[in-house]
Amino acid sequence: MFMRVVNYLLAVLAACICLTGCRAAEGSAATGEPALVSQREIKDILFSPDSRVLFSASGNFFFGNIQSWDVPEGVERPLLRDSTGMVAGLALNPAGDLLASASEDGKIRLWDAAAHTLLAEWKGHDAPARSVAFSPDGTLLASGGRDAAVRLWDVTTHEARAVLRGHQVDVSGLAFSPDGSLLASSDGFDLRLWDVETGALLPFLPEQHAYDAYGLVFSPDGSLLAFGSAPRTVRVWDVEAAAETRVLEAESGWLMWDVAFSPDGTLLAAGNSDGGVVVWDINTGERRATLRGSSRGVFAVAFSPDGVFLAAGGADKMIRLWRLDDLDELKRG
Repeated sequence: MFMRVVNYLLAVLAACICLTGCRAAEGSAATGEPALVSQREIKDILFSPDSRVLFSASGNFFFGNIQSWDVPEGVERPLLRDSTGMVAGLALNPAGDLLASASEDGKIRLWDAAAHTLLAEWKGHDAPARSVAFSPDGTLLASGGRDAAVRLWDVTTHEARAVLRGHQVDVSGLAFSPDGSLLASSDGFDLRLWDVETGALLPFLPEQHAYDAYGLVFSPDGSLLAFGSAPRTVRVWDVEAAAETRVLEAESGWLMWDVAFSPDGTLLAAGNSDGGVVVWDINTGERRATLRGSSRGVFAVAFSPDGVFLAAGGADKMIRLWRLDDLDELKRG
């Protein structure tokens, strides 16, 4: 327990350092091209289902933005403003026409992703909302907040379908399994696995585990669940067996903030607290590349659904893109 408290304090310290660090360095292939520049530090990023649009959530304690770019052209699209504070999480429904955001005021907002207009908003949490995720069929929206609650919402009526309680602190990570039957949630200390239909908390991690859980993601086939941890590790678990299958280690960066699987499930990327992005071969555990994703911390990573790009964003307000075809050339960063 002592080490987990130490890791939590280091996470807070790393976030504070990220707020005051230096400007981004440019000029190497491993760094990527910082062509997409946010107005504030980036908390989350995601691609549209057709891979043509990249969205980012950003902000500070006073203002929040949702920005988007046309990926082929690198042109910024109309800005979505949230004047109530930081936008910490984003999610797109499977059709790609509905964008959900989690905001500092505890509200969940739904936006028309194409028209860039607000469709609905409601009070989701009694404290700042930190994360959102759509179910694979698009009928449910999960949200997590600083009130330590996970809530399931009907996307059409915006009514709460369930309140899931099992966390002690901010719920910052959410992920549905590809078949929609399971929901995973994380808070930096613990990971929880829920039965979506019944709302039951399922046995998964040991009660007295000695590692942390930050960003999390299911593999495309749903057989694996990966989550960022400390120090410098990503842990991969077999979902059916509820057993750890791999511990992937990075060379640096105490905290692994966010993780993402490639669309074909062969690669796993993680962004860490020192600004690195590490890519592993999930089958062999080999480190395929170590990339420079930020001059400070990388809070978000995402693969494009067409498997062409890997994107990373963080505290230096820049989103960098790499082509997956170039990974072998960038192996050592």
